[in-house]
Amino acid sequence: MALLRSNYGEIIELLTLLAARLRTGGLQEAELTRLRSHRGRIDVLERARLAGNLEAVDLDQTLWSLIESAEFSDIYLGMSNYDPRSLARKFKLILKGPDHPRSETETTSLARNTAFELNVAGRLRTRGFDVSLPHNPDVVCTVGDVRVFLQCKRPFSDRNIRRNITKGRTTTRP
Repeated sequence: MALLRSNYGEIIELLTLLAARLRTGGLQEAELTRLRSHRGRIDVLERARLAGNLEAVDLDQTLWSLIESAEFSDIYLGMSNYDPRSLARKFKLILKGPDHPRSETETTSLARNTAFELNVAGRLRTRGFDVSLPHNPDVVCTVGDVRVFLQCKRPFSDRNIRRNITKGRTTTRP
């Protein structure tokens, strides 16, 4: 399923399935508040769309809910059969982050960085690659009989790029 062709109902369904998988992995209901908020905003958007009354919708926050929900749905599609405990540990970090990118700082960027790691891993898995999620490197992908180590970076500013490349070149491999 290509998420770009999904409708609001499908995104809500995927978020519901993701929440169930994360509960299986050990997350508590209180830790899933952000997923419920996104589902609620998308539901309000769909009802407003059907009623022809989009003026009542907080478009900025709803747009972000759609973007993040699409990312979470993509992650679920790629990682749904991955170890639920490992997935829940990663999502625990993701869901602690700010719920809008304009609230992100260098000290709170771990949440979206972790989502990026899972997105990369999920996309590789949907293409048939064997993927694991050790702590460092972020993703290990097996291509044929070669293990490829991926260090996923989503720099907060330009000044971190050179440092991250240098660090990546000197990091000890597992």
